[in-house]
Amino acid sequence: MSLLAYEEAARLYEMALTLGPADTLRCGLMLALGEAQARAGDESGAKKTFLQAADIARRLQAPEQLARAALGYGGRFVWARAGTDARLVPLPEGALRALGAEDSELRVRVLARLAGALRDQIDRRPRDRLSEEALQMARRIGDPATLAYALDGRCMATFWPENTKERIALATEFMELADRIGDRERAAAACYYRMMFQLELGDMPAVRAGLDAYRLRADELRQPAQLWLLVVTRATLALFHGRFKEAEALISEALARGQGSQRSDAVLSHLIQRFTLARARGRLEAIEQELGASIGEYPARPMLRCMLSSLHAGLRREQQARNVFEQLAADDFAALPLTNEWLFSLGFLAEVAAFLGEVDGAAKIYELLLPYAARNASTADYIATGSVSRPLGILASTLERWQEAEHHFKDAVEMNERMGARPWLAQTQEDYGRMLLERNGRGDRMCAQRLIVAALATYRELGMDSSAARGRELAQGIKPRRRYNFDGH
Repeated sequence: MSLLAYEEAARLYEMALTLGPADTLRCGLMLALGEAQARAGDESGAKKTFLQAADIARRLQAPEQLARAALGYGGRFVWARAGTDARLVPLPEGALRALGAEDSELRVRVLARLAGALRDQIDRRPRDRLSEEALQMARRIGDPATLAYALDGRCMATFWPENTKERIALATEFMELADRIGDRERAAAACYYRMMFQLELGDMPAVRAGLDAYRLRADELRQPAQLWLLVVTRATLALFHGRFKEAEALISEALARGQGSQRSDAVLSHLIQRFTLARARGRLEAIEQELGASIGEYPARPMLRCMLSSLHAGLRREQQARNVFEQLAADDFAALPLTNEWLFSLGFLAEVAAFLGEVDGAAKIYELLLPYAARNASTADYIATGSVSRPLGILASTLERWQEAEHHFKDAVEMNERMGARPWLAQTQEDYGRMLLERNGRGDRMCAQRLIVAALATYRELGMDSSAARGRELAQGIKPRRRYNFDGH
């Protein structure tokens, strides 16, 4: 949306305020203004305008205008969660009641958007049902633009660890359809989703090609929300590959870009990426206060508590790490919803279980993670922690299942090396070496020495000084403790 178009929408709104009782016209003009504000990146202003439009639509008993206001209030991304926004779920729920149960293009869109808003809920069934209903209704209606929106919603409402290939197929259909009908915003979303899902499989050539394609689409759209998503994803990949100076600059740029257009997501991504950077550099104290405060600010995101427990373990605070770990471990880790954040959240807890010597917790996490050994634990817009086989190796070591641990570590070394995940490769080599030293079988010490020396070389090259100091100590032949050390100490 150009500045001239934005100013024109504002001018029309000012005109509407002088038109007296013409509420229908006023509502339409406010919807146009809200759309212009949203495209220009004024998230706060757009939300206020759409709320006013919704109030008028209710008074008019105008279900279509109410539905459009609810969709506009939801923002540029169908996937955005409600978080602490107390209106993001009730608005589309009210719009659905007003629209009635009949098939319609607007009902499809509101169903899909509501499914995205519910992504904070532990119970996945409501958003599964809503997004599937939207998709089936869109296929019955036969309107391509409506179907594209429904596919957008379905891709992200079902962002679960077990269905990566199914989501890639949906994203491919979505992208082909959006390109065919010339819907540039939906085509950009589809391109991004497919790239993000391929990152879970560790297909880095596809990830690089997909991100390049998304960059072209985001540059063409010139909308702040999509440009934020591009930069924040570059930061994730820079961290993943160990380009820490580049990552630091991108993390700051992403926050600046996202503050106006996608503030809640931008602030959260910024925090998680700074945690990842602090962990790699051995500076966990610098992020501790902010991470602790985030627990209350994002109560529906238990991944933050997993990170906090990991931080305490990294700083050798046994009781504090245990307190958080035991809260999360209740009912077999039921507090962790089975979403896109589940794999890396459990990965952090695997390290904590090893540090604490929590055998029962380690056994349960091992059971939960085992089906996903070949995955890269990641969500492209804030984190990627490498092969899930690495935490599986740590867990198997904690349980003294030496053969399984060795198998997992070998797989993790291969996958992390293939992906170019250099910090995670070095950490895997160190973890593998520790396991061999603890097992202390024939040839284990020599193999461990090679692994630890390789890890040490990478730590030094990447500027991971704390990890390098730990690696030097091991390489000098000091007998390791039974508990794992971490990057924070």
